Formats: sequence, structure tokens, C-alpha cells
Amino acid sequence: MGGVVIQVPGKARYTLDGAHPELTVGRGAGNTLMLEDGMLSRHHARCFLQGDGPWVEDLGSRHGTFLNGKRVEDRLPLKEGDHLLMGRTELRVLPPDLDPSRPSGALVVEDNPHPPQLTIARPLSELLSPGSTGRWGEALSFIHDASLDLLKEADAHAMLERMAARLHGFLKPQRVAILLRRPDGELDLAAYAGRPQTEPFRISRSLAAAVMERRESVLLRDPALDQGLQSASLVISQVSSAIATPLALDEAVEGLIYVDARIPREPFHEDDLRLVSSLAHLAAAKLQQVRLLSEVVHKRKMEEELSLARRIQERLMPLLPPVLPGFELAALHEPSRQVSGDLYGHFPGPGGSAWLWVADVSGKGLGPGLLMATMQAYLDAWAESSEEPGPLADRLSRTLARHTTRNRYITAFLLRISEDGEVHYCNAGHNPGLLRRSGGRVEELESQGMPLALFPEQDHGQAAFRMESGDLLAVFTDGITEAAPPDGPDFEIEGLRGVLDRHAGAPLPDLITRIHEALMEHTSAAPLADDRTLLILRRR
Repeated sequence: MGGVVIQVPGKARYTLDGAHPELTVGRGAGNTLMLEDGMLSRHHARCFLQGDGPWVEDLGSRHGTFLNGKRVEDRLPLKEGDHLLMGRTELRVLPPDLDPSRPSGALVVEDNPHPPQLTIARPLSELLSPGSTGRWGEALSFIHDASLDLLKEADAHAMLERMAARLHGFLKPQRVAILLRRPDGELDLAAYAGRPQTEPFRISRSLAAAVMERRESVLLRDPALDQGLQSASLVISQVSSAIATPLALDEAVEGLIYVDARIPREPFHEDDLRLVSSLAHLAAAKLQQVRLLSEVVHKRKMEEELSLARRIQERLMPLLPPVLPGFELAALHEPSRQVSGDLYGHFPGPGGSAWLWVADVSGKGLGPGLLMATMQAYLDAWAESSEEPGPLADRLSRTLARHTTRNRYITAFLLRISEDGEVHYCNAGHNPGLLRRSGGRVEELESQGMPLALFPEQDHGQAAFRMESGDLLAVFTDGITEAAPPDGPDFEIEGLRGVLDRHAGAPLPDLITRIHEALMEHTSAAPLADDRTLLILRRR
């Protein structure tokens, strides 16, 4: 029976084999793979070995399990390279991690000790100290100590200062300077050790170019005689010898290390150049590590902030109880990122009526999400005192325009519903709503004005209609109609109308599920390019 590996992005790999023949996936405790995915059912699906290979089985999940874009109705066989989608979680089927060249393990076995005359044994501390091995041993000890500094030190500035001090103590030069490249290409002094000086540190431009641009490690035995790298500053400073080497790792050059000496110190040797160059390479690796670590910490902090913003936004989403007696309501909301630019809601209105709304902010990410939360706060504050959707849209547009940039706007669909079925609405630059009458006729509710906050000085219109028993209203964002597979056509309004026609009489939760399935099938379960939000209202 052949085994496979199930890979979940950001999670461990799960091996299906004789020892572990089943993997269960869901939100509930007790699953092999328990995920916090709102689109997953508590017991969503399982992958298992049976017969000659692996299979996947849907366990009656609400939103379905998809294998390579096709819904799993019962169970289907798996093969290497397959893609599974459960809720918003993608799983990949990989071959077992078998490497025939890798040893199967490690054993410590009994053997005969080697003859003492063939064995040299020294304490590690002795080998890592200068001892009596001359210049080579001193250099080895220096590199060892400097490497430990690099491993321990997390602060780049402190690390460079210690490195400059160590180089000065070992080479006994006049000056050691470490310079880092700024974003504009110029050099800044990052660390210095040696002869005190109050004036700015100067370095030959031709020498800096050789090091930074041509990635050369340079040893000047007599700067006054080197015509190619001659520098008046070196001659005036009575420098008799100098080393300059790049802080380089792969293709990146972070800066350079510069060391110089004056008579009576003897000129530097090529071994000194090798030593400084080796240390510069280690320092460049450390600088890159510190920068990458800083980026990881920043990214983690941003992810934590986005996760918090997402949790706050989820709490803003209504639980969708019945809006009014005689009506039922259901919603689909799938953010493409942690913080959604789509939002929907309902609030009590005047005279026993109710407000419903769906909105979509231009752009994606935290900024649009915060603007949407601001809009929701204003709606919550104004809903009970607002009689008509047109004036409410005008007020929202003017207020939001004061709190956002000119290129940020919100398309919105605002509805006020009365118990007798009378609906007043304003479509502010949003997708047309679909009103499907009980007899099958569909009316499109077009826009009556510009998006909110785009042209706040312009007023919005409004319109009205009456919902009778069996009538159904769908309001949605463009993430629904523009959903598409890679290099394929959009779902379009026609796709949504088709699902509404086929399942108009289904309970609203089932209708939402059918729409989600149609979207998944149409897009081949491709990752979301935009937030998807859909609100469906039916009069009983």
C-alpha cells in the first residue's frame, strides 16, 4: 500500500502510511489537523489509506471539499501532485520523503581503541587559545573570538564597534573604520577604533570605488606610490600601509572595512588582508541576518496587528438574526486578506423598520478595513434617526471624505425595510442588486449616485419597491461577479443569476452554500483575488 505526505502551508507535514493510515481535518477538537478556519466544519474531511492507495472523503461539510477544483461528493482517490481545498485551507499531496542516499539512523558501537602512538588528543580550550603556535595560532584565536561575538551579538552597531576594537587590538594599526552604505550610495561611519580625531573620517573615492563597485580587497603597501589609488588624504596622514575590503555577501555589498598604519609599524602583509577580508565576510553575513531578523520581527508584529484587526472586524459582523417578522436573511463573507475591505450589517431603523447595507472600500488591507469600521460606526449612530437612504448616503459621503484621502472611496448599497415589505434603497456606485420575484422575473437595482467620499458635494438619489411573499433580494460586492480562474472569464452577474434561478426555493443557508460551490467550481478553487460578500433577503 503506497503512502503519501499531506502538506499544509505553515503546518507540519502529515504522512499517510501503515503506521498512520488516517488524517482528519476540521475545526473541532479530536481532529488530527485542527484549524481555525471559519469555512471549515467541525469534522470536515478525512484522508486515509485503503486498498492500493490514499483517498479523501468529505464528512458532510457545509462548504465542501474540493479536489483539484472538483467537489468531492463522497470519496475520491488521491495521487501525488493533487491539490485539496477545505474551507480556506489548501492542502497538497506530496510523495513520501524517502532519500535512498540518507542513512537510516545512527548507532554507537563497541570497538577497539586506537593505539596511543597513533592518536593526538588535546583539550578544546587549548586548541582555541593562542598557545605557542605563533602568528597562525593568534589569527585562528582572533577569528574564533570574533566569530563568537558575531553569534552572540544581536545589535548591529554594538557588533561593529566590538569588531573594530578587536581588529585594532590584533593588528596594532593606526585606525580601523567600518563604513556602511546608505540607500543613496554614500558611506556612513558605523564604527571606529584607533587614533583619536575630531575631523570627519576621509577615505579615497577611488579606493572606495575599487572596494564597493568592483568588490576588490585592496592592500596598499605604499599609498604614495600607487598611482591608481593614490589619495592626498592618505599621503597627508602619513599612512604607510592600508587595507580596504568589502562587507560583501553574495551579490550584496553592505559597506567596507578600512585599516591603516603609520611608520614605524611595518606594512601589512597579504595574510593580514586575508584575515580582514574573512572577518568582513562574516560581518556582512551577520548584518544580513540582523536585517532579516528585524524584518521577520516587523512582519510578525504586523501579522499580530492584522490578526487583532481581523478579530475586531469579525466582531463587527452581525450574527444575522431575523431582520423583521416575515423576512429571513443569510450572508456569505470571504476576505481575501486578514483585514477585509468588504463589510455588511443591519441596524434598527425608525418606526420599526430595519436597515441593511453592503459596502466595499477601494483597495485592500488595513487602511480600507479601518475606513470600513469607521463607516459602520457612523451607520450605527445614525440609523435609528435616518428616514431615507439617499440623505443618509449624502451624510456618510461628506463625513467619510473628511477622514480619508481623495483616492479612497466606498461603494455602498443601503436599504431600509418596513414590515409591510416596502423597501427604500440607495445604490451609491455599487454593483446592481438582484431582485428575483417569486415568479422568476429578475430586476436589477442600478446605481443612483457616486461612491461615498469620492465626490462628497454630489447628492444621491434613491428608489423604492415592494417585496411580496417569495421574493428574493441579493446584494453583493464585485468579488462575487469578478471571481475568475487563472486566465479565465469572470463569474459575472449571469453566473449568480443562474444559481439563484436553480435554487431559488432552497433554504437560505443552502442557497449560500450552492453559490459558494458554484464560485469554487468556476474559479477552479483559485486563491481569492478580492473579498467576496453576498447578502440575501427573502420575504416569506
